[in-house]
Amino acid sequence: MSMTIRRVGRHAIALSVGVTMALTLGGCGADESPESPTQGGDTTATPLDTATSPSPESGADDASNGLPDSCSWLTASDIESVVGTAFDEGATNLDLSTDFQNICEWWAADGSVLFVQVLVTEGAASLSTQRQSAEDALGATSDVSVVGATDAYTVAGGSILGMAVGDNFVQVSLVSSSPDDVTSDTVALAEIVASNA
Repeated sequence: MSMTIRRVGRHAIALSVGVTMALTLGGCGADESPESPTQGGDTTATPLDTATSPSPESGADDASNGLPDSCSWLTASDIESVVGTAFDEGATNLDLSTDFQNICEWWAADGSVLFVQVLVTEGAASLSTQRQSAEDALGATSDVSVVGATDAYTVAGGSILGMAVGDNFVQVSLVSSSPDDVTSDTVALAEIVASNA
């Protein structure tokens, strides 16, 4: 498989997962409601969109919206020490980062469908809204303990973890093609993120 096709495929996966998570979990402030499907534009990515959009690897790693740079909170070696697989360094996903959120992604170096995504938004006060949105979209959440964070929870087999870190809502996601519960790995990654945030 050529590197270009692999990147387009990886970008399409990240875009579809990231858009879903960003709209579901990171799209609302404390006093905002999510858009209904009829209010917003079409968020479905087509092969043409992903082929012409910049890949996460090509994006700048700096946060220009005043939010913390979530790429500085984890390293590829941090992730490898938790997950046991080599990862490329993180890069800001410019397609999903907005004025209200920064999203950084790290991909498995072997090209498999395995990546880590860290989202940060202002307003830890919106955590209860974020959690309710997660439950509405993905099912019941579970409380977890994350050193350095408060009000942490997981959903979707532990692949998504939301938490308050200081004044920010932070979401750590460990996405793979495996159906196994990854709560312990996601919590370990979240603790690294919280200690560096």
